[in-house]
Amino acid sequence: MTLTRVLSFFVFLTQFAVVSPIFAAVPPDHAEKMKAGLALFRDRVGPVLRESCLECHGGKQVKGEFDLGSREKLLQSESVDLAHPGESGLLKLIRHEEDPAMPKRKPKLSEADIAAIASWLEQGAPYDKPLVEGKAAVASSGVVTDADRDYWAFRRLSPVKPPQPKDEQGWVRNDVDRFILAKLEAADIRPNSRAEPLTLRRRISLDVAGLPPEANEELPASDAEFDALTETLLKSPAFAETWARRWLDLSRYAESAGFQDDAALPMAWRYRDFVVQALQTNQRFDEFLRWQIAGDRLAPERPEASIATGFLALGPYQSPVTVSELEQARYDELDDFLQTIGTGMLGLTIGCARCHDHKYDPLPAADYYALAACFTTTTRGLRDIQPRSPAELAAMREWSKQESTLTAELTAAEAKAKATEKLRASVNDAKLAPAFSARLREVGETGLADLYDQVRGGFLMEQVGVGYQRSMQAQFARWTCADYEAVWQRMQAHLKSKPASPPLLLTLTEEFGGLNEHLRRHMQGPNYFRISFQLNRGDPKQKQREATPGLLQVLMTPGSSADDWRAQTPPVPAYPQDVLVSSPGAHQEEFSRHLKLPGDPLQPDAKPAARDFGSDRATLALWLTDVEKGAGPLAARVIVNRLWNWHFGRGIVGTPSDFGLQGEPPTHPELLEWLAGELVRSGWDLRHIHRLILNSATWRQSAAWDAARSAKDPENKLLWRWRPQRLTAEAVRDTLLSVSGRLDLRAGGEAETDPLHNRRSLYTRVKRSEPHPLLAAFDAPEPIESVGQRPVSTVSPQALLMMNSAFMDRCAEDLARRVGKESGTSDHATLIEHAYRTVLSRPPTITEQQAAQSFLQAHPDGLKRLSHVLLCLNELIYLN
Repeated sequence: MTLTRVLSFFVFLTQFAVVSPIFAAVPPDHAEKMKAGLALFRDRVGPVLRESCLECHGGKQVKGEFDLGSREKLLQSESVDLAHPGESGLLKLIRHEEDPAMPKRKPKLSEADIAAIASWLEQGAPYDKPLVEGKAAVASSGVVTDADRDYWAFRRLSPVKPPQPKDEQGWVRNDVDRFILAKLEAADIRPNSRAEPLTLRRRISLDVAGLPPEANEELPASDAEFDALTETLLKSPAFAETWARRWLDLSRYAESAGFQDDAALPMAWRYRDFVVQALQTNQRFDEFLRWQIAGDRLAPERPEASIATGFLALGPYQSPVTVSELEQARYDELDDFLQTIGTGMLGLTIGCARCHDHKYDPLPAADYYALAACFTTTTRGLRDIQPRSPAELAAMREWSKQESTLTAELTAAEAKAKATEKLRASVNDAKLAPAFSARLREVGETGLADLYDQVRGGFLMEQVGVGYQRSMQAQFARWTCADYEAVWQRMQAHLKSKPASPPLLLTLTEEFGGLNEHLRRHMQGPNYFRISFQLNRGDPKQKQREATPGLLQVLMTPGSSADDWRAQTPPVPAYPQDVLVSSPGAHQEEFSRHLKLPGDPLQPDAKPAARDFGSDRATLALWLTDVEKGAGPLAARVIVNRLWNWHFGRGIVGTPSDFGLQGEPPTHPELLEWLAGELVRSGWDLRHIHRLILNSATWRQSAAWDAARSAKDPENKLLWRWRPQRLTAEAVRDTLLSVSGRLDLRAGGEAETDPLHNRRSLYTRVKRSEPHPLLAAFDAPEPIESVGQRPVSTVSPQALLMMNSAFMDRCAEDLARRVGKESGTSDHATLIEHAYRTVLSRPPTITEQQAAQSFLQAHPDGLKRLSHVLLCLNELIYLN
């Protein structure tokens, strides 16, 4: 078989790889559909139903047992089927497809109205309020019971003793294996033996460090030697970089804001570097979690703690935002915070409780809004990495004071310029655009002031460009007022003398606490409101009551409350810096009317009492990791399951971001509980859990398949064999760079904007509107929401990209050059041997050696072509 046919064969095989999607119980677009449905009902469908249908169906009477008075009454009828909305009897009647045609004794509804009702049903048929007063359903009490807390994921951690299987073959290496083998013995399934050293060496390197081993590395032989290698890799920078990318998936990390303008997020890369550093130093995971929520409050003296709040601050946000969109955008932002915490840290679909009580899990809507209220005065902000010294602050205050004085003088000088006679002398000045000169002649002396305002407003911008327009404004004022020239020169000198400032980073912040500034987002209003409300159906136009900060009842012991953790929050820090930019307070007052409800006890000119800076976030953070009374047990279960999922390709809980009632139950519940307990007992040491997994016989067994055992456990849920896995997109790219000798191991710093850069893929710029081609092809997630399980697709563009891209062509050239140089010979057999060991970490088989030699003999540039073929093999991108 020729090498060309070998390549074609492997490309053909990629079309039939198995894909294992994770199905969500609630559609990901649920909230968006309900939002659109509410607007449609309020603006179009509701008025149509009132005018044409309500009189007979819920108003004066209820005919045909069909009541439109409220959503609850509507859904009780047999005329609406939300599972198959297009087949609803209501549509058939108003389309006149069935009798009795509706509305009765009235003209048929217009096609536009029928289409609107059909679309409304598709979106879940939401009501903003009942069409008939008094027909609303009784509101949920929002009470969570002890029975709700007794679900396995919500219980306190319980001690678990590892089982003692028979283990007649001495397979067990640690307690992880005891849990696995006990299940296998109960199913009468024998586990595989250890993988071959070459295979295991490559597996450990790629799984732990995300990079293949070097061809000339000494091969460990015994389990003890592999244990030592594992320990070395767990402490390597490559491990921290590889596993940081896993956490960045959960934090929907990106370096741009998304939406239509997709503006750059300043200093986002510092959050990425913080995660790498936290893993490199093996930071306690409970502290790591708390810092993501309130590091600026819990450890204000530690710059990295404030950087950690980028977990929430770096999410996508809408810009620009108009007055009419302001409240909706703010509640969407809060929802993004809660969904990221819920799915990423707690494995709960908290966002489903935005519009109504969660349909499956004990998460009342009241709890959702209590959690959201913990972020009422929280927004994104720009903060110094290092606090400024008193001397630096004094210098900055003095500089700002002088700037204000000069600005006032410039304003006064500009006012004088509006009526000066010197304007006429500049009509023919060569520096002025012809269009401006012509306009100047037209207006005469009486229009000079108006013309000045037009110049300031930019009426010539389309003709002369933005840059020239701005310079023209300055020239205009300077030519028409002698005072302006002197003041302007002083301002330019002053701007150059601005004291140096530390770099800024993007964090969470409140109005209080002395942070430098809020991140303005082209908003016609404030960054946040001082009060959050519980909303009906998630609609800001349907405020029910003020939401007070609180926590999830189901993850608190009975009798506890948020006050238990609030009492533990440290005192408000005395920041050594003050606000040096304008406060958004004026905007808050301007929009105070948006916060009022009929009968609201707050007077129009009253202000809610300011909460302590970050106290509600700090309360939430402490509750999040409290094992005794708070959410700590669930947080521990979720993260150890994620580690298992990332090492084995499938978690003990197969839905790693949904531990609720609609998620998959654990295949090994005792093992999951034991691992969570081990995490807590070890001081939340993630490296300890990695070590337990990697040193187990379970992880080190071979991938050999067996028909009889597969018949008993076809999905390998009991782990009787190693499950082959495709590398992550980043590991695919990094492996290609590594084997070709092009990989640049420089760590940290600003992201690389060139797609063909040679650094690790972790350092590629993540722009939400511009994904990296190779990473996107191999299923790197879109950084819009928290992603706990990447899809694994097999599509033809992957093979085409590997065969035809400029990146792959460069890798093939460099690999051929590397093999030739390191081999130090032109002997084909030696070149082929070294190429296989470099790319696949193994020697070629006899058949491969013979086919490759024939290929090299037939083609003058055969080594480059052979290199390209090897880089395109499935074996390169799969762990076996």
